[in-house]
Amino acid sequence: MLAADRGVRFLVSLLNGALIARALGTYEFGLLAQVLLAVAVMDVLVSMGIPSVLGPRVAMSDIEHQGPLLLHALGLRASATLCCGFIAAAVYLSNVSGLSEANSVFVVCVMLTLIVMNWALCDGFLQGVGRPEDSALLKSLVAVGFLLIRYVHVEAGIPDALSLAFLNCAEQAAISLVLLSRCRSLARPYGGTKDTRGRMELLRLGLIMWGSQLFTLAYMRIDQAVILVLSDKVDLAKYVVAVQLAEQTFTLPIILCAVYVEKVANLRRQSDSYGFRREIIRLYRLGFVLTAVMAATAALLSNILVPSIYGSKYAESASLFAILVFSVPFVMLGGINSLVLLTGNKAYVQLRRTFICSLVCVPMAVCGWYLAGLFGLAFAAVAVQGLGNLVLNKWLDREGYEMQLEALWLKTTR
Repeated sequence: MLAADRGVRFLVSLLNGALIARALGTYEFGLLAQVLLAVAVMDVLVSMGIPSVLGPRVAMSDIEHQGPLLLHALGLRASATLCCGFIAAAVYLSNVSGLSEANSVFVVCVMLTLIVMNWALCDGFLQGVGRPEDSALLKSLVAVGFLLIRYVHVEAGIPDALSLAFLNCAEQAAISLVLLSRCRSLARPYGGTKDTRGRMELLRLGLIMWGSQLFTLAYMRIDQAVILVLSDKVDLAKYVVAVQLAEQTFTLPIILCAVYVEKVANLRRQSDSYGFRREIIRLYRLGFVLTAVMAATAALLSNILVPSIYGSKYAESASLFAILVFSVPFVMLGGINSLVLLTGNKAYVQLRRTFICSLVCVPMAVCGWYLAGLFGLAFAAVAVQGLGNLVLNKWLDREGYEMQLEALWLKTTR
């Protein structure tokens, strides 16, 4: 069911991107990409890392504490959103004379989206109570419904970035409402008592993951920030099209890691070091070969794929996609390594790795821009993925690094 959900969302996301890119001009699409980038950044800020740790904490809690734990997480997010709203309002009021009417409306749209975009917490809760298939089904249904709404919207007239930005806000609200409703039906019979220790542990673990997510956001989106500062929205649109299509290929690593997570955890619990090492090397090799073949095939077909999906006005994005898609094998290695670290209680290694990548990504992106423009940024993005998911393991996770080398036939088996 989870693999089917990823497949449906992959297809819907691809169709959404193609529909919007074809309907908007490069400038309008770049403007929409700027708004969505702002939403993504602000969402990480207000989430405080709690969505990624809520599921395990709910699973480990007593039944009567699960509902209150979700309410506590929702309250923390609401408080953080309110603080960000006050800061945004202060910045807006101090610069209101310098903002156009359209930009003012976009600021409002970003804040509204943050207010209604709390479905990740509900998703974590449903995973914690053993109902991830409910979340997968509901999200897929809403995504398909809004794909049809976007299609009707485009066919009805000439859409603009503003209307599509508010349509995205409505979609986030719909997902949040249906998941909240499902969570409420599951949590209501439990009642619940106050669990101060559980709430504090949730916040502590969330803040640790928050740091890692902020660092990850920095090196995953610094290239787009460089374009915003040093170029224009047209270049941003061309680059975002390539990034969106490349990130759709991340579906394979996500599915493969989701399928193997239980098996990896069981091998850890059995304390069979030889069997664990052998299985992880096999998984590394399988994932790398699959993603490398997929990346090479996609790169060869890029001049056909990109124009046919997004239209001829984004033909330049094909060359960018042909570069960015080679980040997928490194993402695959990183995803498997994260499973190994988390099951081995070494989450701190992930934090160190993302911190180092966030430090080096800025000079790499700026140098890439000045050396080769958009293509330099694409090469820098792939290089950062290789650095974070493979090279740094030589110093941060020696055991994982040796297994990766054996999987890639760069080191003989012990």
